[in-house]
Amino acid sequence: MGSGRAKRGMPERAGSISGWTGGVAAAAIAFALAAAYGHALAQAPDLDRGRMLYENHCRGCHTSQVHHRVPRVPIDRAELQRIVRKWAVEENLPWTDEEIADVVRYLGVAVYQF
Repeated sequence: MGSGRAKRGMPERAGSISGWTGGVAAAAIAFALAAAYGHALAQAPDLDRGRMLYENHCRGCHTSQVHHRVPRVPIDRAELQRIVRKWAVEENLPWTDEEIADVVRYLGVAVYQF
């Protein structure tokens, strides 16, 4: 017994997903994409949290002059990441990798423009 396409003299489409099975497959794909997108958002550095961490733990010693010295340090985001990590350890700040990334993003956007 064939589908309506076969009854009308039209060939079956190979590999087509239809009906209930197609809906389940589409829902599974949509769920996987939404989960991946949500995970990517959760991993993106948080600019506001980076600002808050910097202001609460770094601004006491870091005036604006420290970020505008010549020669410019850091020269790129990777170097800034190393500096922030070094000082987090030096100051015994229990920052996670995500919090360090947040501070790096904040400084990169607000101060260094990279």
